[in-house]
Amino acid sequence: DAKLHHCFIASSTGGTGTKRVMASDTTQPCPSNTDADCQSVRVEVNSLNNLVSVAFLSQSEAGFPEAELVPVEYDGTIYASETKPFNVASDGIDWLVLIMSPIRVQGQDTVKPRSSMLASILVPVIVGSLLCSILLAIFIKNRNTREFAYGDWRFTGAFIFGCIVLNLACLSFLGENTNGLCLLRMWLLHFSFVLALAPLFTKTWRMYLLVGSPGFRRQTISHTKTFLMTMPFILVEVLILLVFSFADPSQETALLNQDGFVITYRVVCAHDTNAFFYVQLVYEGGLLLVGCFLAYKTRNMEEGFGECKQLFFAMYNIALVATIILVVLKAVEIYSGTVRVFVTVGICWCTSTSSCVFVLPRLFQLNQRTNIISTSRVSSILPRRQLISKRGSTTQQSVPGHTEMPSAPGNISIPQGSMASQKA
Repeated sequence: DAKLHHCFIASSTGGTGTKRVMASDTTQPCPSNTDADCQSVRVEVNSLNNLVSVAFLSQSEAGFPEAELVPVEYDGTIYASETKPFNVASDGIDWLVLIMSPIRVQGQDTVKPRSSMLASILVPVIVGSLLCSILLAIFIKNRNTREFAYGDWRFTGAFIFGCIVLNLACLSFLGENTNGLCLLRMWLLHFSFVLALAPLFTKTWRMYLLVGSPGFRRQTISHTKTFLMTMPFILVEVLILLVFSFADPSQETALLNQDGFVITYRVVCAHDTNAFFYVQLVYEGGLLLVGCFLAYKTRNMEEGFGECKQLFFAMYNIALVATIILVVLKAVEIYSGTVRVFVTVGICWCTSTSSCVFVLPRLFQLNQRTNIISTSRVSSILPRRQLISKRGSTTQQSVPGHTEMPSAPGNISIPQGSMASQKA
């Protein structure tokens, strides 16, 4: 009853809308089997302590929306609740009909330990992080060689390290969609992406300033200056994440989807507005676009210095995969668990291939140079040995009438005639 402070009237499953209380104190129930002075009072819905009262409180917090379903959880079961007004002006009736029905919970928005999508997350994470770790170890081990030193190993190593962190960040996709995990995923993914992209972007920018910009002039950009050029990109991303962590954080959000008579309950990580999506699209997408432009401008530089071809491939590879994932997310309505699988596989592909193009060509050049040096050493030793053998044969022919004993160590031949004359 809307007029009487939402007092309970009746229920289809049984129940009464009145109760017996003491006349002197309406908060005390009337004792049974006594002649005490009691009276009947109306029962308020929020005092029932059952499913009806829980649904009523949820509807009250939502403002009793007439065309919207409100999810209610009670005793481990999810219900869809809605309210319908029932008015009879001639009889003074102003009621709210509260309708509740159990619904099916959709589990494809989470990746649980026993989920079929668990392997689709773990395998790319393990492959991507392990491969990038091996490539980083190879890069650091050979950093003093000529081939790897020309590749600016510090910032390339920082990029590969960021790729490892980005792969490991996908482990946060495992588990329920709680407020804590939703906020952690927001931080880890975007921060790791910028952490990996910033050194790559700065390398490309420095190459453009050195050799790609018009009006070429001699200049020096030290590693310290390049590092300071990297930090603003990371700090801007941290600032964006801090602002939205308080203004519009990613949090647990319950959704009810109705398709005819079928109602599905979902729990996802979502923001209240689309502001975070568009801010990240402008910032991270802008970094990728500018990086692709700079890589294109420096694509024809000397191959043995600066890694322009590798920078060009890495930038366009990341931009292409990010565009494909973004188009799929906006064009097709899919569950959050499937989205996370796509993102994890895309990150594994981008980080692995981009790291390989920086390390494997340098490693091949190093092995090729090592083989050339080994071959040249062998070639220089063989003529020397042939010359020594030739000299030995000439000595034997120049002393007629003497027979030689077997050669002593060191290829020194001793004529027998000489030994005989010494004995005499």
